[in-house]
Amino acid sequence: MNDVLIRIKQGMEDFSANHQEIAKYILENPDCLETCTARELAEKTYSVPSSIISFSKKIGYSGFQEMKFNYGNSPFDCDNKERDFLRPFQLVNKLLNTKVYNDTVNILINANRIYILAFQMSQVTALDFYLKVHKVDPTKIMFFRSFDEQVRSIPLLNKDDVVLMISNSGECQEIIDCQKYLPEGIKKILVTNGIESTLSEFCTHELSIGCFEKNILTFKEIPTDSRNALLYLMDRLFKDMIKQNYDDALEKIKKSSLFFSNI
Repeated sequence: MNDVLIRIKQGMEDFSANHQEIAKYILENPDCLETCTARELAEKTYSVPSSIISFSKKIGYSGFQEMKFNYGNSPFDCDNKERDFLRPFQLVNKLLNTKVYNDTVNILINANRIYILAFQMSQVTALDFYLKVHKVDPTKIMFFRSFDEQVRSIPLLNKDDVVLMISNSGECQEIIDCQKYLPEGIKKILVTNGIESTLSEFCTHELSIGCFEKNILTFKEIPTDSRNALLYLMDRLFKDMIKQNYDDALEKIKKSSLFFSNI
């Protein structure tokens, strides 16, 4: 069990009536320690922020922030941590045998060029995929780290190309705004964690993982688990793109490598 919850259970008999109410709420709703501020937890327990802080000190922490941190990083919470670590990969694995996934792989293989649209944090996933594909076939893929450059280069596209939109939430306004510039009839693939997102209205094929963070702020601004899900899905797409000509792909990668080219 989580170290913070153990301390709360062990101290129940010594708590004041106010602290007991706080303790009961936390034990019944432990995720509140990850999602709530001290003020929000105080509102839920009909107390005040100072009571939340004094409760935290009562069980041995310097304040609510330290208790909150230790709840999320407790060495006694190995089972939960392992489950949380595996969740992004399990969600992606559910997609791998679907028709839309197989169709997406075939579209990417047969595309004249793959043109990536990605903004801010989603560019981490985009760049990783771009660098892998570029090693196999530099002419196959286009990606610019500057989003302005991505938009300015849209006129280079034609109907035989494929637009690959990578957006963690599926609500990236910058990508939504540039839909009007994309060639009519071009295939558009959306890779996202969003469910029925705004961008899904514009795509022809959607790979929606549904891996969300517990906190909407981290999901939108500093994704971790959801970013891992995107990275894993893009890695699987890359592997399935090259598996039919795997030896040939490895040879091309070797030739593009300064390290292996001399071996």
